Amino acid sequence: MTFSIETILQVLSIVFGVGGISTFILSARRTKAQNDLDISTAWEKFSAPLLQRIEHLEKITTEQDVIISDLRGWAQRLAKQVVDLGGVPVPFIPRRKPEYPKTQE
Repeated sequence: MTFSIETILQVLSIVFGVGGISTFILSARRTKAQNDLDISTAWEKFSAPLLQRIEHLEKITTEQDVIISDLRGWAQRLAKQVVDLGGVPVPFIPRRKPEYPKTQE
């Protein structure tokens, strides 16, 4: 069995070609995994302050809801007190119309 230089070069090119292709595939998988990790890490860094802010705003909103409820009860008691004393309570007139953000549908 004699192998010519051409045959040896063809076999070597196939071996190195398969090695190059497999290296490319493994590198692409590794790169995709790294990109997914980078995106996940970036999202955690981005979302953490927002989640803290939302938690803070929810706490404030809950506290304000309690205060509003207390003030409504107090206003009703004052109005009743005025009526009981023979007067007419002054109607409630808001200083401005509340503006709520429009929701996207």
